[in-house]
Amino acid sequence: CKVKRVISKKNMFETFLIFLLILIVIFNNYKYATLLKHVIIVLPIFFLLMFSRKSAIAISSPFLIYGAIWCSTFILSTLAAIPVTIDIDLRAPEEVKQAPDKLPQTASYYHLPVFKSDETDASHSDEEIMSRILKPGNGYQHMLDVYRRMVEVPTAKAAYQRMFELLLSNNPTQASLFHCTAGKDRTGMAAYLILSALQVPEETILKDYLLTNKATQSFREQWLQMLRDKGENEVVVENRRALGSVSVDYLNQTIDLINTNYGNVQNYLTEYFDLSPTDLKQLQQLYLD
Repeated sequence: CKVKRVISKKNMFETFLIFLLILIVIFNNYKYATLLKHVIIVLPIFFLLMFSRKSAIAISSPFLIYGAIWCSTFILSTLAAIPVTIDIDLRAPEEVKQAPDKLPQTASYYHLPVFKSDETDASHSDEEIMSRILKPGNGYQHMLDVYRRMVEVPTAKAAYQRMFELLLSNNPTQASLFHCTAGKDRTGMAAYLILSALQVPEETILKDYLLTNKATQSFREQWLQMLRDKGENEVVVENRRALGSVSVDYLNQTIDLINTNYGNVQNYLTEYFDLSPTDLKQLQQLYLD
C-alpha cells in the first residue's frame, strides 16, 4: 500500500505544529502508556515527511499505514463522542462512488446530491475539463453559473429541502455534519441557507464564506505551482484558481438571484423550501445559544 504526500520546505513549520497538536490531543485523551505507543508510531511519520529531500515522496511503510489508520479511527471516534448523528453528503453519485464516506458509529448517512454530476469540477482532473480551462475567464464564469444553478435546479432544491428536514429532526444534544468534495460551493450554499434561516447577518455570512480562501491558501498555491511546473500556461492556472477558490462574486450571484426572484432570502426559504415560521423558530431554538 503506497501513501503519497507532497510537502515543501516552507511548510515544515506548519507540519511540526500539526505534529505537536496531534501529541497534545493524544496526551489529553490517553494514559501515559498509550501516549508512548502513539508517539513511537507518529514520530517516524513526522520525520519522514519533515526531512525528505524530495518535494514529493511515495512511501510503503507500516508506520505510515498504521498512522493513517489510527488518525482515521481517532477522527471517527471524536465525531462519535460529539456525537455526530447525521451525515449529509451533497456530492454527486460519481463522487460518492469514488470516495465513500467513513461514518462514526453514531451517524446515519444521507446522500443528497445537489447536482446529478459534479458541476463544480472539484473532483475532475485537468484532462477531464481541459476544454473549459483553455479560454481566459472560463473558470470564473463557470463558477458564477454553478452558483446560479444552485438557486434554481430541482436537484439542488430537493437536496437542501431534505437537509432542512434532517436538521429539524435532530436532537439538541446531537450534531449534524454536511459536506461535498471541496467543501466550499455546495457546502457553502448549504451554510448560507442555514445561517440565513438562523437570522445571521449577511455581512457575517460572507466573511465566514471567504474564510475558505484563507484556510486553503497554502494548499492552493502549492497546487497551482505544480501546474506551472508541469508546463501549464497562466490561463489554465488562473482558471484553476477560480475553480479552486471562493469569491464574493460567486455568493453574491446567488444572493442577487434570490433577491430578484423572491425579494429576500427569508421569502426564498419559506416559499421555495416550504419552511414555515414554526420551522424557522425551531431551527433557531435548536442551533442558537
